[in-house]
Amino acid sequence: MGKKSRFRKLSKETRAPSEGSLSFFERIDTRFLAVALVLLVVGIYANAVGGTFVWDDQTLVVRNDATRSFSNIPYIFENEFTNMANYKGRIYRPLQESSYMVDRFLYGLDASGFHITSIILQIGCTLALFYVVFSILGSRFIAFFSAMIFGLHPINTEAVTYISGRSDPLYLLFLLLAFLMYIRSSIKRGLASVIYISASLFFYACSLLSRETAVIFPLLLASYEVYGIGDKARKNILRIVPFVALIVIYAIFRAGIVKSGSLQSGGLDALTAVFINSKILVRSLAILLVPIGLHMWDTFGISYSINGGEFFLNMALMVFLGFLAAVMIKKDHRIIFWIFWFFILLLPHLNIVKLNAPFAEHWLYGASIGIYVTIGIILYGMIARRVIPATAVYTVLAVIALYLSVFTITRNSEWKDEPSIYNNTLKYIKSPKVFTNLGVCYEIKGEYDKSVEAHKKAIAMSPNVALYQNNIAIAYAKKGDEKMALEHWKRSLALEPDQPEVVKFVKRIEP
Repeated sequence: MGKKSRFRKLSKETRAPSEGSLSFFERIDTRFLAVALVLLVVGIYANAVGGTFVWDDQTLVVRNDATRSFSNIPYIFENEFTNMANYKGRIYRPLQESSYMVDRFLYGLDASGFHITSIILQIGCTLALFYVVFSILGSRFIAFFSAMIFGLHPINTEAVTYISGRSDPLYLLFLLLAFLMYIRSSIKRGLASVIYISASLFFYACSLLSRETAVIFPLLLASYEVYGIGDKARKNILRIVPFVALIVIYAIFRAGIVKSGSLQSGGLDALTAVFINSKILVRSLAILLVPIGLHMWDTFGISYSINGGEFFLNMALMVFLGFLAAVMIKKDHRIIFWIFWFFILLLPHLNIVKLNAPFAEHWLYGASIGIYVTIGIILYGMIARRVIPATAVYTVLAVIALYLSVFTITRNSEWKDEPSIYNNTLKYIKSPKVFTNLGVCYEIKGEYDKSVEAHKKAIAMSPNVALYQNNIAIAYAKKGDEKMALEHWKRSLALEPDQPEVVKFVKRIEP
């Protein structure tokens, strides 16, 4: 059997036959659909290009000396990520930092150029997703639907519009390319198969160097081998062995480089982990379906102490969702792989141990794909079985696309500058760190009264943080109120005596 005929057989075994008014959609050239996806993504992210550097962008890009010159490439591969910027944490993402280096070479510190690169990466992820889904399911409708929702969904703005979120589109693009090459290798023979599997390993290595989340890829491949291909298609779980070996090499290499920082101390007992993660799953599904109130540091009232009533309500919801998933799988067995996709890509972010935050919207960037494809399969089946007319579905899709686009464009505008994103975040969570960040922003802009008020709120919530005392002291000093500046610098030194620069300020002002 020839290579092309084997691919056609695999496609037929992994999709329902095209019926009725769906047939015209399935005959559309994939290149036309790809162009449509590009135009959609460009259209909704166009207003993000005018945004400035915000939040961690100042640390990871603007003040990161490692991005100034290509001569620092060996440095960023040999040392902890953003070491020159004194960024703390056990992360090693040299390709993310390298991408900032390229942007800085091309655009200087013009934030618009950095935004353009992030949008290009989002386009790449959207197209790669389209071809991955089409390669597995053989349906243009499901592939286009899934990629369209992914390309337009506002949940992705934290990974795309926020420049510091770039590790997400970088790792996912390389992961999807690795997956696509892996699929291609399974329908090839001889040298061609070796070339494709080698390309897959190369892209996977790039994904690992972009974000640690990529370590779960072998689990995804194992799930694909067991559930993701047709019942009669050849399955070979041993094909994932080279990818596991690559993780071992990566882990050894990384252990010799990343030495500072750590996860929060202490693990969670099993019951608490179930409670926290059930809340995360419910919240994740809720904002994927109704993306209202998106914001940074979305703790949604999470507590590590178990609330009895809420616990049982969450468990009831989990049982219901499990029953719903079982019903969907019975209707179409292909859904099981995409449900596994959702959980596997979310796995690194579940609170099995305490993380630096209980939940972040960008953690759904890759995991959400499983939900989009599941919905696409269900819609396809309903049209094919003539449960609902295709024209009605297409109308609903157009409404959904418009709905998501409005939210994304609005969310882009909230990321446009630091006062905007900080004030938006403070609508949902009162954080001393966000208040002091807002205060620093106002201080840089010369709005010293607003700066002092913001810092006062941070101190009222956390009076024993030396940084907050220093920040308000600087604002008072620039405002011309040396008495108040001196008072807060002294409070800072009482909290942390070893601050030579603060000592200098005090000696300079103190009579």
